[in-house]
Amino acid sequence: MNSSLDDEEKGIVARDPLIGRLVHEGEFRILSVLGTGAWGRVYLASDHTTHRELAIKVLHCHLVTDQEMLLRFEREARSGFSIKHPNICEVFSQGVLSTGQPFIAMEYLNGENLASRLRKKSSLPPDESIDIFHACAEGLRAAHEQRIVHRDIKPANIFLVNNSQSGVKLLDFGMAKILAEQNDLTQTGPGFGTVHYMSPEQVLGDHVDSRSDIYSLGCVMYEALSGRKVFSGRTAFEIMEQHIRRLPGRLSTNEQSNNEIPADLEAIVLRSLHKDPSQRFQSAQELIKELVQK
Repeated sequence: MNSSLDDEEKGIVARDPLIGRLVHEGEFRILSVLGTGAWGRVYLASDHTTHRELAIKVLHCHLVTDQEMLLRFEREARSGFSIKHPNICEVFSQGVLSTGQPFIAMEYLNGENLASRLRKKSSLPPDESIDIFHACAEGLRAAHEQRIVHRDIKPANIFLVNNSQSGVKLLDFGMAKILAEQNDLTQTGPGFGTVHYMSPEQVLGDHVDSRSDIYSLGCVMYEALSGRKVFSGRTAFEIMEQHIRRLPGRLSTNEQSNNEIPADLEAIVLRSLHKDPSQRFQSAQELIKELVQK
């Protein structure tokens, strides 16, 4: 959650009216901007009572009437309250600012996401990768035990925390599906998720369960070890078509990676990427069991 703003964004942030203000009936003081995006802005804040630093995600003003974005905020908050696990970013509270903007208050994480790490290093050594994969699988296990499917596992949603025993955190359950709900309020049909990490069943608009998250984590594992995405194409449609029909290439023959990838680790990744959910690991716990033997 470190700040990553260009010069134009820094100028906008400097005029941000929330900086320095006490918000939510004086509960939090907004200190600075950590990051900004199309949907909203994340601030570094201080709890006015405990003086604990935390991160506050605030929806942009022009999106407060967007029902899908409001539902996404609600899902992220509900999931964060439901899942208490060292490998999942903790949510402390949610509410609405006096401006009418919804917010989520969550733990402040110092470090970088996996996407940023891979931009610097291209690929990661197997030992370092296995530690990350194991932590992600532990976080998914905890979510799945609460019947919550993340549905957007990707490097940008995997945070690597500096100087922490719980060094990996899953972020952003805004697209999560709560399987216990009879009426799923999330978007259905093809195109839901992030195209490079979508399971075949997501692409097809079929029912998704915990095994879809395992496929998406398989895409992340493949990329972290090999230095390239499982599938690439000129358009999103091309990539989605490959998720459905094309087999992934072997990691051990990938020239873009300088890592020697053990055959049994490659087998774990490729099993996670099986087109047929019944042929993947059937639970995050099964995947964990294989990873801890590495």
